[in-house]
Amino acid sequence: MSSNTLRVLLVDADARQSRLISSRLAGANHTVLPATGLDEAADALFSQQFDAVVLGSPLPADGVAELALKLRTLEMDRSASCRTAILSVSRDLFDASSWCPSKQVGIDGYLSESFEANALTTAVASLTRVVCRPNEAKDPVPGNLQIFDPEKFKAQVAEDRDLLVEIIDLFLSEQLLQIAEMKEALANQDYDRLYLTAHTIKGSLASLHAGIGRLRAEELESAAKERNHQDCVHLLSALKRDMVALEPALLQLRDTCRPV
Repeated sequence: MSSNTLRVLLVDADARQSRLISSRLAGANHTVLPATGLDEAADALFSQQFDAVVLGSPLPADGVAELALKLRTLEMDRSASCRTAILSVSRDLFDASSWCPSKQVGIDGYLSESFEANALTTAVASLTRVVCRPNEAKDPVPGNLQIFDPEKFKAQVAEDRDLLVEIIDLFLSEQLLQIAEMKEALANQDYDRLYLTAHTIKGSLASLHAGIGRLRAEELESAAKERNHQDCVHLLSALKRDMVALEPALLQLRDTCRPV
């Protein structure tokens, strides 16, 4: 995301208000794609990427929650390094018939109803960056951990080559199914299932002495326990990248231990 230019998806069924917001944002050099409803917005999110989604006129709370879930799932599939902020220009966003204060609707922040261009631009950019920073902070590799420590793993299996090969093959086979299971659990917001699978893969990674992946799985396990959907999306995406980085190291060790 450029600090000066944002790609904004504006969801507003009020044509006059939509034109007003679009004009002010475009005047501040941002690119704005207007959508008149949630279905149109969902289609846009599937085909394009945005820095922020701005919600204008009243919308059904359930529909906004569904849109937020679709967006987070897309970000996981794309291994996105930064989350798209979902912002509302008014706290009176929802239809009275559907509004429930306890609903987790996926709104990251609220913008002033004043549409003065610079103020709105600053608010959008600021909130978008705030949302990104916590996620980006989870990605750097901890300095005291390794992707894989082959010497510790070999010592754990007492240098038994057959056992070593068997464990690696089993892990590589199971982790594909486990990642798919966690992805499905997250899409269904089944946090108990996500927690249990993350706990299982954490144990496997600990046995392999794959420190970075084990830590990531532990963070995902904690996020699932807390039912923190946004952190779960990011951490599962990061864990998938950790598995991609780990696989070549495991295969190299396995190949050196196979009988000639």
